Amino acid sequence: MATKKQTVWETLSSDKEYKNHTEDKQAGKITLTYLSWAWAWNFVKKHYPLAKFTKHLFEVSSDDATYTIPYLIDKTGYAYVQVTVSIDGEEVTEVFPVLNYANKPVQKPNSFDVNTAHQRCLVKCLAYMGLGLDLYAGEDLDPEEEDSPPEEAPEEQPVPEEAEKSTVEKATEFVEEVEETFDGFKEAKLVVGEGELSCSADGNMIVPEPCITFDPSIVEQWVTWWVTKYLDKAQTADDVTNFFEKNKNIFSKKGLVAKQLPKLVDQVKSQLTTRVEELS
Repeated sequence: MATKKQTVWETLSSDKEYKNHTEDKQAGKITLTYLSWAWAWNFVKKHYPLAKFTKHLFEVSSDDATYTIPYLIDKTGYAYVQVTVSIDGEEVTEVFPVLNYANKPVQKPNSFDVNTAHQRCLVKCLAYMGLGLDLYAGEDLDPEEEDSPPEEAPEEQPVPEEAEKSTVEKATEFVEEVEETFDGFKEAKLVVGEGELSCSADGNMIVPEPCITFDPSIVEQWVTWWVTKYLDKAQTADDVTNFFEKNKNIFSKKGLVAKQLPKLVDQVKSQLTTRVEELS
C-alpha cells in the first residue's frame, strides 16, 4: 500500500529542528522566543525546494505620477506590508504592520523598517503553514501589562524573527556588514530615526542632532566602532592627529556629542592619546 503523502502542515509542524536556532528575548514582563527568517526559510526549502514567496508592491500616485512602493498606507498614515508564500500548491497571504525599533506602528517608515517588516511577515506566513506556530502563543498579550487580557492588547505584538531587535542591534548588524568591506568603501551611512550617521573613507564622521535625540546609544556605538577601526588602521601618530582634526566637532567638549555623551568623548580622547603614544 502506498504511503499517504503528508500535507504541508503535517510536514512543517512535525519538524522541530528549528528549535535549535531560536532565541529568547524579553518583551516587558513576557519572554518571547524568536526564529530568524533565514533559518525559517532554510527549513522550508529543505522540505520544499520549489517553495517561493512574494513581497507585494502597491501603486501610489503623486504629482501626476504613478509608481510602486513595497508597502501600503492606511487612512491614518500607518504602514503595512504584504507577503504571500506558496508551498506545494498551498498559498498563504499575510498583511503585517511596519514597526519601529520599539515595536510601535510606523507612519513614515524608512527602508530598513519596511525590509524588517517583510521578513517578519514571511516568518508569520510560514507559521500559518505549520513551521513554528507555537512561537506565537501569547503574541496577543501586552508585554507592558502582566495581567492584560488578550483582547485589550494591540492586535500585533512582538513576533518571531527580528520583532524584538532594537535599533542598537540593527546598527550592530549594519557596521558588521560594512566591516567586511572596510578597506574598500567610500562612505557608510546608517539611518537613525530622522537622522543619518555617516563616515567616509578618509575618517570624517558626521553625527547630526536628530540621531542623538533619537537614541544616544546608537551614536555611542557608531562613534566607538569607527574610532576603533581608524585607530587600528593608523600607521603613524600623524594619522591619529589627522583623524582628530577631521572630527573636532565630535570630540570637542563643546560639541554636540560631548553634551549628550561626555563619557564617550573622554573615552575617545583616551584612546587617541594611547594610540599616539604607541605610534610615537
